[in-house]
Amino acid sequence: MREIRVLISAIGHSTSPGVIDAIKNNGEREAKVIGVDMDPTVIISSILDGNYQVPSYSDPNTSDPYYIDSILKICKKDNIDVYYAQQEEEGIFSSKRKQEFEDIGVKVIRPASHDVLEISNNKRKFHELFKKEGIPHSKFQIINNFSELEKAIYSLEYPEKSVFLKPTISVGGRGAMLVSENIGYKKNEREENSMKYNLKSVLEMFSKINDDDFPELIAMEYLTGEYYSVDVLSENGNIIYAVPKKRIKGNASNTIIGQVDLNHDVLEQAKKACNIFNFNFLQNYEMKMNEDKQPMIYDINPRGGASLAFCKAAGVNLMYYAIKMALGEEFPRGNKIRNNVKMIRGYHEYYENI
Repeated sequence: MREIRVLISAIGHSTSPGVIDAIKNNGEREAKVIGVDMDPTVIISSILDGNYQVPSYSDPNTSDPYYIDSILKICKKDNIDVYYAQQEEEGIFSSKRKQEFEDIGVKVIRPASHDVLEISNNKRKFHELFKKEGIPHSKFQIINNFSELEKAIYSLEYPEKSVFLKPTISVGGRGAMLVSENIGYKKNEREENSMKYNLKSVLEMFSKINDDDFPELIAMEYLTGEYYSVDVLSENGNIIYAVPKKRIKGNASNTIIGQVDLNHDVLEQAKKACNIFNFNFLQNYEMKMNEDKQPMIYDINPRGGASLAFCKAAGVNLMYYAIKMALGEEFPRGNKIRNNVKMIRGYHEYYENI
């Protein structure tokens, strides 16, 4: 088979080596991986076939259109076949300009149009959609200004129950906090690792923000059960593969120790979400069990999850299959997912200038 060239963004993420390995060690062809990141110091050049520093996608002075302009230039220069964005906003930007990628012969791994992605990437919008469509969801309240904050938290049975508070648009758990009266330190505590505050502290914090600058927030019931991260490969809203991984150790956005668990209820939740958005390619659903041991989706990532490489060990190389799908090539559709495969994530050092 012919060699392919893949461009991946946010390559400085600590889980990128696993993604690169899944592409390169695909078992059937030579694959070159070009990586880009806004921080050149975190790029591991020794495992890449080329790398570039790009503007920050989140800086209003250098983001879209400048960010995608830089990506398009690299695609032309390096004869890229497939572009894969590892950050949500990058995926939305590239979706808006899909035609420009197609005009230069580059396929983009994107699960939906930018309009759909902007819904799935916004916690208010996708919770409201789930409510409208009858898909099980966490209890939630939307907060648009300071005067709504206290009432919203109390409406979720605070202080008897803790409440999770976060921006409706955020990446990797940034800005999330647990509102709880039980904020004392406990030795060996393994609860939610987000910042923890009582209501008084939260009110003091947000009272300093003017209404014009107040971020849209979502207050949600605190889900107390097990975490699941579900990587999905789909076509026209129909799941081809779904790999649920129970998070044994980690945080709200990263798995340190995980195990494949083909939980029926978790798979059904992923199926419903995938179908309602009519997703293609890769997507990731972060779930946690509620008090009734029912999985609730608290975050949707329109890309593979941080443990995407884990899927290869479970028998389905979703990263490489997505590349083949983008190229219009056939790929295995009937592989059996290995249940109970366990991953333990550790450090591996890379060296330069030696």
